[in-house]
Amino acid sequence: MTECPVFSRLVFTLAMTLLLVSLSAQAKDVPQTLEGIHVHRSGASPYFLNAAKVTLKTAEAQCALLKSVCATMPAGASVRDRAACAPVAGGFSFSGNLTDVGKQETDEYFATELQMAARRTKKTVLQVKSVCEIAVAEQESTDIWHYTPQGYTHYELKDSKQGRNWVRTQHQRPASKANALLAGVLPLSSSSTVSPVLGHKTYAGHTCEVREITGPWMGTFCLKTTATPFPGHVTLAGMVVAGKDTLLEDAATEVAEKVRLPYAYFYPPAGEKPAGKPVLPVSSENATQKWCAKQKIKTGVNPCTDGNTND
Repeated sequence: MTECPVFSRLVFTLAMTLLLVSLSAQAKDVPQTLEGIHVHRSGASPYFLNAAKVTLKTAEAQCALLKSVCATMPAGASVRDRAACAPVAGGFSFSGNLTDVGKQETDEYFATELQMAARRTKKTVLQVKSVCEIAVAEQESTDIWHYTPQGYTHYELKDSKQGRNWVRTQHQRPASKANALLAGVLPLSSSSTVSPVLGHKTYAGHTCEVREITGPWMGTFCLKTTATPFPGHVTLAGMVVAGKDTLLEDAATEVAEKVRLPYAYFYPPAGEKPAGKPVLPVSSENATQKWCAKQKIKTGVNPCTDGNTND
């Protein structure tokens, strides 16, 4: 008996339709969110605001000096010299609100069952566009951490002249009581120390324990105990210091537990493959001291030591 071609095509079409409907239903069943914790903190950096004021004053003076030099440029000046003077022709330009520099908004997300954390930060910074053009701008950063008993993977989003890219690094976990306390809260080194509870405070309707922490971040933090093994604690407030300078002081304005969070918060986008780096050993050096050394090179002032000898 010969099978009817029309009937065969109908059967095939029906089967494919049922398959696609089934796959679509399965895709809808895949959860796009997970339960976790969200903390929003608002803060500011007195140190970076003061540094911005100094930078702005210095840049304006340099622009005026360069403009006066360019005003005396001889008629036969080279193309290169004339091009160098072009940016200063209109004089000094500054846009934005200087008092906003140093302000910071931080959103932290914790996937409690998967032991993952993500932090999205918006900072207001001073952006030097040219020798005579400076503007206040917003700078965003994203960090993601995937924790295991042995260590953690850190994904960091970086913006450069080449564009937006992710960098992946592997880290070992230090074996210490501080590590157990701060897993998912702060990056640690083998020299990290945590003080006993110094008191209690309340932020956004939640009570937290005040502790002093050193290595790699030095300062005072208020940690709230969670009802989950991970992260164990969340930061409701903190003050990061270097010497006598306050690098950042912030406090929680919103704390939400057992909320639905998008899976996408905890992974780099599918089309943006992270560049990998080798496993980094636990460092006994203080990261704040490294940062201060870099500031010494950039500005000539070490905020950890310079100007802090007179107690």
